[in-house]
Amino acid sequence: MEEKMKSERKKVIIDTDPGVDDALAIAYAVRSQLLEVVALTTVFGNSNISETTNNALSIVNILGQDIPVYRGSGIRIDGSYPDTVAQSQIEAVKYFASKQKSEIQEMAAVDAIISILENSLEPISIIAIGPLTNIALAYQKSPQSFQTLDNIFIMDGAIQTYGNTTQVAEFNVYSDPMAADVVLNSGLPKILIPVDVCRKVVMTPDELKDMEDNSIFDDLGDLVGQYMAYYAQTENLGGAVMYDPVAVGLCINPGFITRQMPLYVRVETQGLLTKGQTVADLRPDNTNEPNIDVCLNVDAVKLKKDFYAALMKGKNLEDFGG
Repeated sequence: MEEKMKSERKKVIIDTDPGVDDALAIAYAVRSQLLEVVALTTVFGNSNISETTNNALSIVNILGQDIPVYRGSGIRIDGSYPDTVAQSQIEAVKYFASKQKSEIQEMAAVDAIISILENSLEPISIIAIGPLTNIALAYQKSPQSFQTLDNIFIMDGAIQTYGNTTQVAEFNVYSDPMAADVVLNSGLPKILIPVDVCRKVVMTPDELKDMEDNSIFDDLGDLVGQYMAYYAQTENLGGAVMYDPVAVGLCINPGFITRQMPLYVRVETQGLLTKGQTVADLRPDNTNEPNIDVCLNVDAVKLKKDFYAALMKGKNLEDFGG
């Protein structure tokens, strides 16, 4: 019975730059009865590639999982070195550094993505919750390997709102704008989950307290608390934005999406003030062919309840999302 349930799960690769919300997203995916995480591929972003990879190895060990972790790109697709570190994630590096780690795989992340796609007998989805460097490089190296790709769930961009890194740019896109533009224009099946939507899904202080008391993580509550305090100062949304868990939730159940629209979206790769901006053509009379489906709204209540159902131990979920 267990093998049958496992075979019916949607197979996913999670491409990630692990920080706090990445850890929660990975835990959500692992604990879901509807996903099978076949690999974690790491990328620079929240920190440098060595630290994000170590974080991923720690998370896998904490969760008691035997998920292969592949080290990915530490530089942008154009060969330049990243100049951004997520201030909200600094404590996460210290936290995960002290944890026991699983073993890293020898194969590089880009080659692993290609190999998994080429050798899979079933459709594979990718949940992209970091800069899109690995996926862009894999596509450029072997576009034909993506024939088994089901969908890419991309937590990136800002469509009708302000950025979270600059006035207009979301962090993952800003970290490697050229890679993001490559993926957007790849022709691959994909859905963009921008900060517009993620800001509607917020973990409140009361929910955090229940996480501390009931979570599968013994002591992640303090770390999430620091993450929450950071966003309380910067975004004033009453808690911590659940950026990356939203992408996992929509992969688990696309029915959580309440509004979606195909749009033509490009990334500004060089602007002095607009670098990293995701530029969507919202004109009603535009003639550009849409290149991506964009999620514009979600049922935050249902998504949060599903998240807590996966992560909590014996908690009455009626307390959440009301």
